[in-house]
Amino acid sequence: MNTAFITQNQDRFLEELFSFLSIPSVSTTPIMPRTAGQPPEWLVTHFRQLGCPVATILEGAGHPIVWAESPGSRGRPPC
Repeated sequence: MNTAFITQNQDRFLEELFSFLSIPSVSTTPIMPRTAGQPPEWLVTHFRQLGCPVATILEGAGHPIVWAESPGSRGRPPC
């Protein structure tokens, strides 16, 4: 594990985490309106910025699901 990378990017990681956690979301409250900037939209944008070739929201009867695919690493298949 490359702990130097984690240490060097710790401030950015924490900033991104706090940004995500600051988005109002009460998934168990059915009266909460769906508004722009909800966690699924934030995650899709973030995954795209990280280079994921596929990042989308899957809607269904329940809560939305974020689907993202890794860009993969050289010599390894994407997951």
